[in-house]
Amino acid sequence: MKAKVSNIYVKNINVGVTEKELRKHFNQCGTITSTKLMCDEKG
Repeated sequence: MKAKVSNIYVKNINVGVTEKELRKHFNQCGTITSTKLMCDEKG
């Protein structure tokens, strides 16, 4: 069976959100294999 892999980009997330919270929120949509929060120079 071939794995189905997708990436999503979510903009304007509150700066206080953690990767754990992000994973918990999106886990209801399916299995999350990794998360990454990226910030610009303003936070």
